[in-house]
Amino acid sequence: MINIGIIGAGIISRSHVQACENIDWARVTCIADIVYERAAAFTDSFGIKAYSDYKQMIDNEDLQAVIITLPHNLHKSATVDCCNKGLNVLIEKPMAISSKECEEMIEAANTNGVKLMVAHVQRYFPENIKAKEIIASKELGELIMIVDVRNNDYFSEDRPKWFLNPTMSGGGIFMNYGAHSLDKIIWITDSNVKNVEGKIGFFNEIYNVEGNAQAFIELENGVTAVLSQHGYKGDSKNITEFCCTNGVIKLCTGKGLWVDKGKGFEEVILEEKEKVFENQLLDFLNAIKHGTKPEISGEYGLNIIKLIETFYGSSRG
Repeated sequence: MINIGIIGAGIISRSHVQACENIDWARVTCIADIVYERAAAFTDSFGIKAYSDYKQMIDNEDLQAVIITLPHNLHKSATVDCCNKGLNVLIEKPMAISSKECEEMIEAANTNGVKLMVAHVQRYFPENIKAKEIIASKELGELIMIVDVRNNDYFSEDRPKWFLNPTMSGGGIFMNYGAHSLDKIIWITDSNVKNVEGKIGFFNEIYNVEGNAQAFIELENGVTAVLSQHGYKGDSKNITEFCCTNGVIKLCTGKGLWVDKGKGFEEVILEEKEKVFENQLLDFLNAIKHGTKPEISGEYGLNIIKLIETFYGSSRG
């Protein structure tokens, strides 16, 4: 049995707990949050022991792994603390707020001989998996270019305010959603990014994080991509179109997949049920169980952060 502790009791932590309930050889035994009431809510719902101090939790509990769901600026310190305790770590994306911090996290994991996996979740959505299969099969010919558009109210009252503090978040909409888009494109195309550049904008008068971003990307395989992210009022959407020589794939992550072979878009029926967080957790746990390197390694997470840093450098330069 692998005992897991969670550090951070925000919204996403509930998905991790629920995922573990379907795995009979692992269990979440405890959760820590600086706001004790948030952690205690998991005691009421799931019977998990609550702490207000994660350091006390990892000192007192018999754990083999932790899942860290803290604000981005706390990822490095919590990961290093856990690695130094000999605990395997699954860290939410983005891995950290700088490539230097990522490198320190990787070093801590390697020094202590533990697994470090970054929760880049895009590869676990059934529609993303199917899009990757279609592109690899060449049934729509050669992939030429990609258009990725994500719009929503990034400054909504529902968003935790630390996301809108650049010291805590490391950036605005591109640090958060850009990490998803980069991961999605790299994984689906099986090609790393050769170059990324673009522009960001600051049109919110209250918060000093970018609320819009456009990036132009060249992949190592020669395919180009445009990422457009709009965080102000308007129609919400999350659509990626893969344009091929014989058709177009329209991917709406979390909703479905459509293919147009010249006669209009038709929905692709997906047989696999959505078990996004469960499959992600299984990859992490299997790496621990079998002593293998997680596919979404610290080095992969570092690569995403380096690309975000390159984009920010181009947009501000």
